[in-house]
Amino acid sequence: MRIVLAAIASLMLTCSAFAEDPVPEVEYDNELRGSFAYAGTYYLKGQVGYVWTDIDGVTFEQGGSTTTFDSADVDDTWTLGAGVGYHFTELLRGELMLNYFGDSDFIGSTTGGCSGVLISPCVSSDVSSWDAYQIMASLYVDMVGWSFGAGGGTVTPFVGGGIGGTYVKWDNLSNTNCEEANPSNCDGPYYHEGGDDWRTTYQVTIGAAYDFSCRFVGEVSYQYSWIDGGYMFGEVAGGGPGWDDGLDTQQLNMGLRFYPGRECYVPPIIFKG
Repeated sequence: MRIVLAAIASLMLTCSAFAEDPVPEVEYDNELRGSFAYAGTYYLKGQVGYVWTDIDGVTFEQGGSTTTFDSADVDDTWTLGAGVGYHFTELLRGELMLNYFGDSDFIGSTTGGCSGVLISPCVSSDVSSWDAYQIMASLYVDMVGWSFGAGGGTVTPFVGGGIGGTYVKWDNLSNTNCEEANPSNCDGPYYHEGGDDWRTTYQVTIGAAYDFSCRFVGEVSYQYSWIDGGYMFGEVAGGGPGWDDGLDTQQLNMGLRFYPGRECYVPPIIFKG
């Protein structure tokens, strides 16, 4: 009996000692969260986008004088891009992108005299399409002061702008002239050789980035671009050459950045108490 009482007393003393020990606090060392710092890091980027496109007009030569299309319109298109970027600081980064713009149909018309057996005046129907390659160098400011979240899961707004060049290639222009009073009475079509050239391009962007993880960052952005005018089509039967007066694009882009050289680690856990 004495042995049993001694064992119970010993167990009670041990439990009492454990009860007096404080429960350790779990704390992350915030000074070592360097895996989510961007300064000095580079990234690879891919993006896709939808493009709303406007043409500023078309100018052409006719009978020794210069005139403009009565109407000119281009369809929406899509874009696909790839490039590389570098964070100079936590706030400022640069980016070099190569983009491709898919085919965008063009339709326009003019009013004027007709050739052959047609009676003036006549209305023309002019049909073509264009696609383009673009090189764009841009600077962006990441508004980290407006970020919310921490580490993976952070959302950071950004703004920026850039300058570059766009190689615009026009397909052949099909031109058909029909009598205004009798649209079934037409001549043509005449085919004007399409033009191609490099144009200076400017862009401004606003968007937001989301840190999926240390090495992967997604982004959504709105971009407005101005593409200078250039050579559009050649001369046929006294009509031409012609030039478009410039293209304006509005893009809604979705992109993904990959940081291959970034060191990723979880901040150490410190037990206190």
